[in-house]
Amino acid sequence: MFTEWLCAACVLFVFLFGFFRFFLFLFFV
Repeated sequence: MFTEWLCAACVLFVFLFGFFRFFLFLFFV
């Protein structure tokens, strides 16, 4: 159960990080 929660948190973190980078890319360009 802990592993599943950790995996879900990791996926969410990667998604948010990618969205944040995309936002910064649009902001600077």
